[in-house]
This record gives sequence, structure tokens and C-alpha cells, in this order.
Amino acid sequence: MAVVETNFKVDEIHTIITAPSFAMVTAVQTINNCPPPSRIFQGRQTILDKMHQFFNTASGRQLIYVLHGLGGAGKTQIALKYIKESSANFSDIFLVDASTLDTINTGLKNMAMSKSVGDSAQDALTWLQSKHGQWLLFFDNADDPGINLNKFFPLCDHGNIIITSRNPELKVYGEHYPVSDMEEADAIALLLQSATKGSSEENVQIAAKIIKVRQPRVHHARNSI
Repeated sequence: MAVVETNFKVDEIHTIITAPSFAMVTAVQTINNCPPPSRIFQGRQTILDKMHQFFNTASGRQLIYVLHGLGGAGKTQIALKYIKESSANFSDIFLVDASTLDTINTGLKNMAMSKSVGDSAQDALTWLQSKHGQWLLFFDNADDPGINLNKFFPLCDHGNIIITSRNPELKVYGEHYPVSDMEEADAIALLLQSATKGSSEENVQIAAKIIKVRQPRVHHARNSI
């Protein structure tokens, strides 16, 4: 595996890791338009298994799961991967950019309009409160500690909510998981998959060396976001 070519692929992965989350692109989306996870998504099976187990629990209450961690840790990608795997379990799936009050209100307003139930954020919340299906509301990028996010939770004992945030304080809203760096084995597999190279012993060794060299760069980029 050529080192120059693989270094290029590391740069590509780094771009994906530090890119804005999909919620920055669109205010609200149903499952038909929800972006898929990255084509080179790799690993994170422990987190995904915990999310599957949590949302498959018949609890008779609204279920909320918070993924929190540093910027670029992969929170949005994990959530999108879970949604892709579990979309058949939900009647409706909505992705809302939760980075500011304006984007939240705009997202919920667009949701209400898309369902022809009104033209305001409150109309959307009222509709979710009255809809007793297994809907999923995904608040992405809820980083601002000044936003009282729970005022945008439908007041009901049904439905499901996923939150991604850099703010660990949001874990008080429900079940949570701290998202950190990938395990080395997953990082190596991701690099080899991106580089479209086999997992020969030589390739694995080269990939491991590149990851160790580039890791400080990724940490610096995340801390700068």
C-alpha cells in the first residue's frame, strides 16, 4: 500500500470527521430524505448495540438518548447509522438542526408544514403529542448551553428522541453515551476501507503507523472546532 496514496485517504477521512454535521445543511428531513451515514462508516458497534437495546424497550414513556462528546468524534454519523439500521421501527423520522434557537424553530416549523398540520414550531410539537406512533425526533448539534432544549420536547409519554451534543450536561435528559475516539482496530479498518486496500499484515502495519502519526493532528482539529 503506497504511503502517499494512503496519506491522501487519511486527509479524506479527516475532512469527513471534522465536517459540519448534516443537520447544518437542512433544517428538517423525514426518513425519505434523511442523509445516510458516511460510506466509510466503521465500527462503533458497542454504541449502536446500546441504542438498539434502549429504543427496543417497551417502557410506556418517551425515550431520549444523548450522544455527547468532542466535535468531530462521530456523534452525528453514529446517530445516522442507527437511523439507517432502525428506520423500519419508526412511523416518522425528523432531523432538526439544534445549533441555535432560530434553526430549531425553523426546523419544527418546516416539519409542521411538511405534515400539513400548521406553520409554527408549536404546531409541530402539538402534532407529535397527539400522534401515538413510534416517531423519532433527532436534535443534531445541540451544543449551546444557553438553549433550554427540553422546551422543544413534545409533552407526552410516547415517541423517541436522539440528541447529539458537545455539552455533557445534556445527559440529564435521558440515557446517554460519551462518544470518544475510535478504537485503533476500527480506525485501521476505516483507513484500509477508504484506501480500498486489503487487510494484509503489511497494510495493517502501515495503517497503524499513519494513524499514530496523524492522531495529534486530528485531536488539534477537534479542539479547534
